[in-house]
Amino acid sequence: MKLKLKARVNRSDAKTIQHALEERSAKGSVRKAGDEFVVEAQIEGASARELNRTLLSALRKVEKRTTLRAEWTSEDGTSERFFDYVLNKTQELTRHCATRRIRSILRVAVCSCSEEAHIPTGHNGLGHTSLNCYLRCISTLCQLQGDG
Repeated sequence: MKLKLKARVNRSDAKTIQHALEERSAKGSVRKAGDEFVVEAQIEGASARELNRTLLSALRKVEKRTTLRAEWTSEDGTSERFFDYVLNKTQELTRHCATRRIRSILRVAVCSCSEEAHIPTGHNGLGHTSLNCYLRCISTLCQLQGDG
């Protein structure tokens, strides 16, 4: 299964992190943010727990005090958060969460039918003048995000 990784790594260096990702055939980036590194990558593996364990083990071979705060998201939207080796939280993306995410994007989106930015109005916070306009925008955003 293909998983997306978003992580913060302390007490390591960019070269070590990049090498650990390359060993796992991951495509991603490593950037410095303050005293830690932010990692974003896509990795193929059996499970989030297994990938998290192997990545942290590889980093700790170089520096034993390395800490990893990672969020692994599967293709079905299930998200697993780890602190080092410990699973802290599992969250499945429900239809309700997806709808809220799309609505938050739509608040600042450009309407595909009028080419004007929506101003939040009405009980749902959307500035759409018609249901058809709203549905076209959701369809467009889903296609842009790869959700349908």
